[in-house]
Amino acid sequence: MTFRLVGAAVLLGAGGCSSQDTAPTEHPGLVPLATVRQFGPVGYRDPLGVISPDGQWLATAAHHLLEVRAVQGEAPPRTLPSGEARIVHLTWYPGGRLLVWQPDQGTNWWSYDLDRGERQPFWSEPARRRDPRLDRLRELVFSPEGDRLAGVSRRASGSVLMLLDTSGTVLDSIVSSAELSHPHWLPDGRVACLGLVEGRQRVMLPCGGASPAGLDTLEAYGPLASSPDGRELYLALPNERGFVDLWAWELDRGQGRPLASHPRDSYAPSVTADGRVLYKVQDYWTQVSVMPSNGGPATQRTTFQAETPSWSPDGAQLGITYGTWRRVMDDFHYPDIAQEAGIIAAEATLAASGPDIVVQNSPSEDQGLAWSPNGRWIAFHSHMQGSDDIWLRPADRPEPLTRLSALGRGAEVGWPRWSPDGRWIVFTGDTVVGGRPRSLLWIVGVDQDRGVITVPPRAVPLGGLEDEVLHAEWLGSSDLIVFSGLGSGGVHTLYRVPRGGGRPSLVHRYTSTQRVDGFGVSSDGGWLVFPQPDSLGRLQLFKLPTAVGSAVEQLTSDPTEKTQPSVSPDGTRVAFTVWRYQARLFLVSPR
Repeated sequence: MTFRLVGAAVLLGAGGCSSQDTAPTEHPGLVPLATVRQFGPVGYRDPLGVISPDGQWLATAAHHLLEVRAVQGEAPPRTLPSGEARIVHLTWYPGGRLLVWQPDQGTNWWSYDLDRGERQPFWSEPARRRDPRLDRLRELVFSPEGDRLAGVSRRASGSVLMLLDTSGTVLDSIVSSAELSHPHWLPDGRVACLGLVEGRQRVMLPCGGASPAGLDTLEAYGPLASSPDGRELYLALPNERGFVDLWAWELDRGQGRPLASHPRDSYAPSVTADGRVLYKVQDYWTQVSVMPSNGGPATQRTTFQAETPSWSPDGAQLGITYGTWRRVMDDFHYPDIAQEAGIIAAEATLAASGPDIVVQNSPSEDQGLAWSPNGRWIAFHSHMQGSDDIWLRPADRPEPLTRLSALGRGAEVGWPRWSPDGRWIVFTGDTVVGGRPRSLLWIVGVDQDRGVITVPPRAVPLGGLEDEVLHAEWLGSSDLIVFSGLGSGGVHTLYRVPRGGGRPSLVHRYTSTQRVDGFGVSSDGGWLVFPQPDSLGRLQLFKLPTAVGSAVEQLTSDPTEKTQPSVSPDGTRVAFTVWRYQARLFLVSPR
């Protein structure tokens, strides 16, 4: 793992974080506006909070959920209809309406009428037919007058900044060999942006051109914003602790000053017409705990940032994922997360302060350990060669490494699980089917004695099931798989299916606002444990016998959120991840 204070890989340090940890080191007049939940710890994958130009409304989104709340008052936030696709960009019209981008949902750009709580396509159908590039434009932002827009289009080499009117007519295009992102209109009509040049991300003003004086040697992180008079640019810059602080940069003088600094990353400004600045601070932690499978007190097993527990065949050890998550908005540099795979003792007098054994430490994400039934091999998820894949290595040494899957760059692959007979590994992963990404169930044949592939990876036919496949386990035998699917309306379903495929049969169905991967199954397949929201919306662990018609039993009820349960080989214990993923939004006056 590489940890750089300045550069692309600004990483979040390991360790827990309380809500008090996000208090600023110093800044009078700071106003906390909201604390919002995120769907996962990688906060930059969720859109940022943005404040309306008149300072009255705050919009936030996480995955497909879109909320708007009043800046003043105690009224609860309103949830707007956003569909099922992930929201990846938010911006405000100068007049107060909201613009949202949801890729992979037909019409990608949507305009919201807050008074009616309705959405409609932003571009007209004739405009979309005339210029198909409109739907693919990223990061649309309005000019101060609201009569023009700027957006970025990616190409094989570099990017194009497109300037358009509100009808979708292209007024100008700036082609750049740099990777462009985060365009921002200044009051004088110029468009600033970030550009990746020779491996460094710098402010460009104008976009595609030179860097402003003083900023030309610094690594900057977006989004960008500016003061109403255009004299100051607001952006995030790395500090000596490896996080980013929010800065105000005086363009005329070519120098800046810190605007906000917190123990975690402070970034993503948006500005009201009267000059107040909204920004985001990350606040999250994860830890591994163990509890009796019939319920009862849980024992914390880690004091450091750790998750995705899995049991060794003898039940004496836990495989874990640990390390750091990147925080800043940067979609160009990969790895965007730096996680490692390790092992801790399942039972010990004190909770572990670090891994007892480091299993995998590549420059990217390594997670989801799974031992072979004979204990000789470990399968795991990694991005070590530029794509998500399942890998295999001996349990007692780092080499040789065998790549078990090859779904291609951009694919998302889940965690591997060995069949009880040690002949198969099941995992989830997406690929392109019919021109669009589909999440599927996969198996690969493996010899657990020799550590070699016996049957190449193949998708398990699911009889036309349209659900997105999230996670899979073996259901007590090597012939039966149980997996979780995510359908429309946030409906999560647990299914069972033969290894050879077929129409899945229902095990359990529930609704959740969280995109949750992970459940555990007893070794005999008689019951499983899974996360589900309680009556207060908090993720708790529930136990369900797999026999048809069985009742669900709630195992936990404390205020923390839980996910990723794993059942010990003897069925007496459940290991799981305890977590909080959220962001805090603050409003501050720069002067």
